[in-house]
Amino acid sequence: MHVSWVDQLKLRVGWGRTGNYSVGAYSSKDTLSSSATTFGEKAYTFYYTPTTFANQAIGWETTDAVNVGVDFSVLKGRISGVFDVYKNFTHGMIFTVTLPSASGFTETKQNLGQINNQGFDLTLNTVNINKRDFSWRSTINLGFNRNKIIELQNGKEDMLSSGLFIGYPTSVTYGYETYGLWSDSAADMAEMALFKEKGNQTYHPGMTKVKDQNGDYKIDANNDRVILGHNNPLYTLGFNNNLRWKNLTLEIFMYGRFDYFTRTGNSANTAWTTRMYDYYTDDNKNAKYGRPSFGIESSEDQWAGWQIQIPHAGWLKVRQISLG
Repeated sequence: MHVSWVDQLKLRVGWGRTGNYSVGAYSSKDTLSSSATTFGEKAYTFYYTPTTFANQAIGWETTDAVNVGVDFSVLKGRISGVFDVYKNFTHGMIFTVTLPSASGFTETKQNLGQINNQGFDLTLNTVNINKRDFSWRSTINLGFNRNKIIELQNGKEDMLSSGLFIGYPTSVTYGYETYGLWSDSAADMAEMALFKEKGNQTYHPGMTKVKDQNGDYKIDANNDRVILGHNNPLYTLGFNNNLRWKNLTLEIFMYGRFDYFTRTGNSANTAWTTRMYDYYTDDNKNAKYGRPSFGIESSEDQWAGWQIQIPHAGWLKVRQISLG
């Protein structure tokens, strides 16, 4: 079958298995550190002690990859590109795991669990204008990637100490969900009184408001931390434009990352470290950031660093402009 406006259309299907030893050289081996002490008549006697615990059974990560792609070109090359969809199944992921303190070490490397990784990559080339003295060409690169933990060290059990959770990506933010600032309204004053009475926690207008997940009027790490979002962007975008007028060429490249979790706040929450001018005062009670504090008060709002939470952050910026 001949289609006049289609120049090329090629389907590709691939499968493969790869191994990956995703740790630094010698990082899975025993290492020693040297120290010196006085022993007998010698002023300094050097000795060595182990600093890391090697896992002799560690092996390579194994990834089975499936890929389906298409190469295309239409309208006499005015639009062309490559589109790939992939899904990877990785077994024996190498993670740092926590060890019991009685072992004399705090952590080691270990193969554990399974992770699925899927997404797509699109490269699109267009010839927007093509005249004798002027041309404009564009290239768009769009990628989507999502990974999910299927199994861990103990099967379907989360590894809280390592920040790994079944059914979620490998890099997430696990912490306190905030929703604005405490105000001097009657409802907020009553809520703050209950936190003082039941949880022995003191809050004032202008401090960070943290969601009490279990409703016991006490914010604590065991009951009130939740998974807030994934730290790696789901989408990445590259956009390049090449414009030519006679012998003069202008090239503009833009880059973006989209749909990931980020947070910001007052850091140490002292007056001189406050990042924004829009902080809470008696004259600015609808502020974005908490009230500035100093000295002993700086430790009161321990949630200041969690103030502003953006679950679906994104940005697009111009990375390079060249003219020649």
